[in-house]
Formats: sequence, structure tokens, C-alpha cells
Amino acid sequence: MYYLPRFSLNERYGEIDRVKFAASSKGLGVYDFIPKNPTINQNPPFIGFSLLDDKKAKSLNCFVFDSKGQVDREVYKFNERIEIRLSRELSPGRSRMNCTVKDSDGNWRWFGHQFYF
Repeated sequence: MYYLPRFSLNERYGEIDRVKFAASSKGLGVYDFIPKNPTINQNPPFIGFSLLDDKKAKSLNCFVFDSKGQVDREVYKFNERIEIRLSRELSPGRSRMNCTVKDSDGNWRWFGHQFYF
């Protein structure tokens, strides 16, 4: 209920260019996101969502990270529907997914989600 996607800004990810990028990014426009609960029961989780603007799907980039680093993944695009399949289970604890795309005006659009296992 109190979940809020956010950029990490800390000693590791706190350079001024990153702060400027985070402050100027706009939302991506995502709906029908699964899994609905950030606490996952299935590992690796099945991740899927739809975009309000399907034109953004073509150049969308999504990345998943856990305590071991970046998780290899396959990103499947079906018109506005995006599905992400991970190559391995997520490590216990907190993991995150970030998806970005540049819009036609040159603005970065961003969507982030955390998972707990």
C-alpha cells in the first residue's frame, strides 16, 4: 500500500549528473503490472506490464538488479505489452527493475519497481 517507485540517490548513485537525470525524468505510463505484490512468491518472478503509448515499446530498455548484480533477461514486446523473463532466480532480499525510453521530445521516461524475496 505504501510502495513508491524511486531513483536511488546515495553515495554510490549520487553524482550530480544522476541527480539531474532523476529530477528531469518523466513517468513511463505503465498499467496491468504483474506481479501485483512487490513481495514475490515465485522465483524467478514473471514480470509483465502494458504501456499507455505502444510506440515507446520499440526502444524500451529494462534492467533487473539484485545483490549479485545485473540479472540476464529476455524482454519480449507484443504491441503495448512487455514481458520480462529472467535467466535465474533473484537473490534473497531486495531486487529492482528499471525501464527507460526516450520520448519523441527527447525526454527520458522511466518506470521502476522493487521486488522482495
